[in-house]
Amino acid sequence: DLISHEIERIEVLRGAQSALWGSDAMGGVINIITKKGSGPLNGKVTLEGGSFGTHQESFNINAGTNTYHYSFNGTVHNTDGISVASEERGNKEEDGYENSTLSFKGGINPVENLSVELILRHLRADSETDDYAAGVGSHDGDSNVETKQSFAKISSSLDLLDGNWKHRLGVSGNDTKNESYQVGALSSTSKGEKLKYEYQTDYFIRTDELEQRMTLVAEREEEQFFSKSTWSTIDRD
Repeated sequence: DLISHEIERIEVLRGAQSALWGSDAMGGVINIITKKGSGPLNGKVTLEGGSFGTHQESFNINAGTNTYHYSFNGTVHNTDGISVASEERGNKEEDGYENSTLSFKGGINPVENLSVELILRHLRADSETDDYAAGVGSHDGDSNVETKQSFAKISSSLDLLDGNWKHRLGVSGNDTKNESYQVGALSSTSKGEKLKYEYQTDYFIRTDELEQRMTLVAEREEEQFFSKSTWSTIDRD
């Protein structure tokens, strides 16, 4: 459900990186960096279209100086799609997808060595799917999954000792809800929440011959998950 609108770059770092990126980075890191606002107040509107009834409309409003920046984005993406179940077996019903996303990224630098940044994202998505039956496999069916997701993060960075001692502190929250429907009737629901606190400090020892860095990372995560269907109910913290 992640729309690529206004992404500046994507970094992929392989190997165990949990010491620098937290416990979720045992196998590697995919770091997605969105664009910052820059220059005087400006904006743009983008219209795109393609095969399978696909179209996307988006807008961006942004501005930025040495002391502040902000960027506000919105995207609507729709496609009629193709059949999830194999068309070779006679499944012709198209399974479409819809996504509406709003996002905000802003920050201030009240003093030269201190910065504060806020990131917000909210999306609603609807994915049409097909059914599955033993002995038959996937086949056309009137099923869909509706998703709502909200994300927020506030973080700050402080540099001391001429940039040789860096501090980063952040708090983020994620709330996701999925509802599955069959022929318009609710068949299952799942909800997930995550609250994360993170702190990192780096101390650099620099000489003419080499540079050494000592890093300390502290992290705490709180997660809640709830799932309910015809067959079972799961509730975990």
